[in-house]
Amino acid sequence: MTEITIPCETITRMTKILKYLPDYADEWVNTIRLDGDCMMVTNRAFMAVERISASVPTPVHIIAHPELLEKCEAEAQFSGQLYLIINEILGIITAKTTFGYTCPDNLLMNSLEPNELDRWRDIIPNEVATSSKGGMMLDLRYFTMLAESAPSKQIIFEEHIDITRPTIIRDMVDPEWFGVFNPKDLHRIHDPAKLPEWFK
Repeated sequence: MTEITIPCETITRMTKILKYLPDYADEWVNTIRLDGDCMMVTNRAFMAVERISASVPTPVHIIAHPELLEKCEAEAQFSGQLYLIINEILGIITAKTTFGYTCPDNLLMNSLEPNELDRWRDIIPNEVATSSKGGMMLDLRYFTMLAESAPSKQIIFEEHIDITRPTIIRDMVDPEWFGVFNPKDLHRIHDPAKLPEWFK
């Protein structure tokens, strides 16, 4: 059995990404993955990863329970904490918050569907792009959700954007957070932006 504590603010901020789930997202996506000392949340178009002060011995997926997220958001402004008890043997995750809310449901995601998110680390490039390629298109929804998941709400992109590979984004202030934007999930390659002919 593992007991961990996560600030409600972290849960609330990281799950901003789940406001929009693309049509091709599967049931594993609407979860919070705890993997070692990392929390990872993704909607498949991009992901946010944050190192937390707790650690789990084996990866687990916590269901993004709407009522629990609502309570965490309310308690985040008062520095509330989310207390999780993970019982690996029974296959149960229970949760309660600082101000007394106890989630009535088992939060452990169990599914017979293959979990492609077991390979989430393989998506992240180990080296920075050395040259730019193509033009990155950002839908305002994507950009807003990704920025909202960062601790300072200010994000920095890599120096070179190569749209054939995922792009790393860092928080401007907090070194414990990073994002991964996968431009290939926008389904088409865009020409880089340049000044229109009428302006020349």
